[in-house]
Amino acid sequence: MTHILVSEGYTGSGIDLRARISWSQYPERTKASLKVHAFDPTLDDDSYFKTGAFIIGNHADELTPWVPVLASLYKASAYLSIPCCSWTFDSKFERSSTPGFPIPDRGDEFVNSLNLGGEGSNKSSYSMYRIWLAELSLYCGWEVECETLRIPSTRNWAIVGSLYSLYRVPKFH
Repeated sequence: MTHILVSEGYTGSGIDLRARISWSQYPERTKASLKVHAFDPTLDDDSYFKTGAFIIGNHADELTPWVPVLASLYKASAYLSIPCCSWTFDSKFERSSTPGFPIPDRGDEFVNSLNLGGEGSNKSSYSMYRIWLAELSLYCGWEVECETLRIPSTRNWAIVGSLYSLYRVPKFH
């Protein structure tokens, strides 16, 4: 993803815990944007997150729930998260015991607005995790949309957080 964005003229960094074999195949401009870094979201590390940045969490594993939080803390313009492994802030997500977020009057209208697909029951662990992430995003102040991606993955859903419009009242706050 970093290569595509850099090739299209965007600036930023792709951060990963370890260098990938494929990195050596990229042009120098892309390589210069790829960083090996053990990112700890609990530390004040603003070297990668500039005010107004667009933050992308592409299969971020344990960092997935931190994406909307970091986007809020660093005043990002928006964020995109492609969740894979289901993590909360400090453990695996368990749909039966992971508490939600205090969002008044969430109800079915909010869940239905997420476009979660499937059979419509939204009872699978992955659907429940995406609902949890969407609630977290709302709690952090983001307007939330979910979208199916056309990528070859069983985890092909994106959660997009965008700023509320200053000219209308948020639906779910």
